[in-house]
Amino acid sequence: MTTDAAGVAPLERPVGRPRPKRDRMAWLQDWIHKHGKADVLNSDLVWEYVEATQAMHNLQMFGAPRCRQLGVDLAALYRQGAADRRAVGIGDGLSSQGFPRWVWSYRLRHEKPNAKLT
Repeated sequence: MTTDAAGVAPLERPVGRPRPKRDRMAWLQDWIHKHGKADVLNSDLVWEYVEATQAMHNLQMFGAPRCRQLGVDLAALYRQGAADRRAVGIGDGLSSQGFPRWVWSYRLRHEKPNAKLT
């Protein structure tokens, strides 16, 4: 696999057609309902989302792949009033290793925070 100077692989498009927006949104709501919260750095979420929706993604040297469509869909859930979001800081100096300093963390609006969130 080739990478650019920042260690980012070229866009990968899974085989198959991308899923319609309503299907992606329903899938995301179901995933958040099962797992309690979602953010773009959760590698389990990103890989499952890519597999379920056929979304394009960039492989990273470590951490979750980058999937722009996931961020767009999570923000749309918030704008539609289906989810709340809160900024979560990324500690331990990981921003110097290519991670952002913070990300939005989403949970469904009608649910109370899950006690087992990690």
